[in-house]
Amino acid sequence: MNHRFSALLLMLFISIATLSCKKEGSKYDTPVKDIEQFFDETGAPVQQFSFSSSANINQTTAAGNTFMISAGSFTKTDGSAVSGNIDIKVRECVSKRDIILSNLTTQSGNKFLTTGGIFYLAAYQNDVALSLSNGKTINFFLNAVFGNGQMLHRYYSSSLPLENNSSDVSWTADADTQMINLLSSSSQSHYAYVMKNTGWQNAAEPVFSNSSRKKNYC
Repeated sequence: MNHRFSALLLMLFISIATLSCKKEGSKYDTPVKDIEQFFDETGAPVQQFSFSSSANINQTTAAGNTFMISAGSFTKTDGSAVSGNIDIKVRECVSKRDIILSNLTTQSGNKFLTTGGIFYLAAYQNDVALSLSNGKTINFFLNAVFGNGQMLHRYYSSSLPLENNSSDVSWTADADTQMINLLSSSSQSHYAYVMKNTGWQNAAEPVFSNSSRKKNYC
């Protein structure tokens, strides 16, 4: 009896000590916040570039991609003109690791996609998002190393936030079904991705769908 009682006391002490350590060592109150912090710390970093709203922009990113934006391409959400400086925020997922650790997937509805690169680009002023003016586009030259040179289409997500900690991801195919042009030079190849809206973009191609896969197994 004494041995059993001692063992029970020891187990109770270990349980209390473990719970106490977890409470003292944790930064957050819930596991959800721990997950959000994980994606914030490990996902593709946010790059920020500042420009005059009246200047033409030609900028190379950390991953070797280039974006070109003509002067006066943005308006405020109420449609009024923008003056002064603007910030362009960019995130680049050019590897499988980047995609997974940024909490992104490569699926459009029931279709699975093979991607040549996922990226985010949007304009801000005083941390308030700006809109792309009617008739304006952004040229984003995507390094073709990750895409392996295959032919790709444009996909986008208008609702996905800059830092996606918990949202479900589903890509929408652009209404323009034309393939993305692959531009080759002596040193590097790039996909000429024309952005018609800001936010998350995905240069990708469908591989198979859930429905077709299920039929194959039936």
